[in-house]
Amino acid sequence: MIEELASVIWRKRRVLQAEGATINKGLKESARSAKTVIPAAAPFEMGLSGDNTDIRDLMDLKPADVAESQQSARHDLEATNKASAILRKGGDRAYDKALRTLLPDTREWWQEYVDDEEYTADATGLAGWNLEW
Repeated sequence: MIEELASVIWRKRRVLQAEGATINKGLKESARSAKTVIPAAAPFEMGLSGDNTDIRDLMDLKPADVAESQQSARHDLEATNKASAILRKGGDRAYDKALRTLLPDTREWWQEYVDDEEYTADATGLAGWNLEW
């Protein structure tokens, strides 16, 4: 009876180890493939594509970090909307005014697209870039 009990305990321990290994393997795969995990985990959250996202970074976030990130995103969106309105209105120096309205990080991002010759450094190019994202 003792031998059988020891065998059951040993098997149970092995099953738990195997289960843990399988879970860890799945977590590692998920961390490498946020593009498939995030949309599945939050299917109704618009804009969460998982592109260029490391799930490990998201798991470490604290509520204050999330709130700060959301506030920053709102601020960036407001600036981008203002720039779009300036471009739609047009007029003298609309491109320069709209560019100054964008946040510094967004301007740097825009400049990368211009440097790569994906867009022209003018009102038409900036308006097209704004509409894409």
